[in-house]
Amino acid sequence: LRTHPDADPLALAEALFALGRIHERMREADAAVAAFTEAVAIREATLGPRHPATALARSWLGIATFRDNRFAEAEEILLVALRDLEAAHGPVAEGECQGCHHLHRSKLAFLLKMLQRVMVAAGHDDIVGF
Repeated sequence: LRTHPDADPLALAEALFALGRIHERMREADAAVAAFTEAVAIREATLGPRHPATALARSWLGIATFRDNRFAEAEEILLVALRDLEAAHGPVAEGECQGCHHLHRSKLAFLLKMLQRVMVAAGHDDIVGF
């Protein structure tokens, strides 16, 4: 896909995103980070940096970065992803995702919990009630 002259960049981004998810499930953080990084770059270039699809890929990049023990970097990535997803879908209140049926709202709640873990791992113990 990368070298084909008629390649659709969004199809490549989707393939890289899927590859990143596979690496993530296999706990291959470095490979997941590489795939998600490229997917985010392509989505930023084609859809824009604040598009929900870009934010979704960025959120998975943040999770993979966290699992690669790069906590400060993961915190920054997840904060940007959370901001962009909230801009697209509205903020999530604490505990709102109980019985939640909307995928994006569920993703936001998950990101809030992941961000809490990242911040604690990065030494921000004072934000446990974040």
